[in-house]
Amino acid sequence: MPTLFDCSLGTTYGLIAAAVVSQGLTGYCTTARGLTGSPSKWAVGAIPLIGMLKLTGYSLIYGENKPQVKSAEVDINSGAFRAAREASHAWLLGDHYTNPGPIQYNTEASTIVNATL
Repeated sequence: MPTLFDCSLGTTYGLIAAAVVSQGLTGYCTTARGLTGSPSKWAVGAIPLIGMLKLTGYSLIYGENKPQVKSAEVDINSGAFRAAREASHAWLLGDHYTNPGPIQYNTEASTIVNATL
């Protein structure tokens, strides 16, 4: 079930997309940053898809000089990665899944924001 955060993010992406299309633009990806704060403080925008593409030289899957959206590399020395690695031991032993269920819109669970890396 979606949480208030999920609903806010989905609505935000929809509003950005509608604004972009209303200006006659196509080929854009919506973006929102600062998601750990209040939705009123999120920084929103749209990025041209072409700006996300890089020529990769050689790819076993796509051939030579094909445009691809490169994935970000994970810094294994970052604090976020170390925290996830340390927590992974507890994840093996216990159930850490949370589903606020049908109460997600009007109880304490409705204000939970996921930890982000």
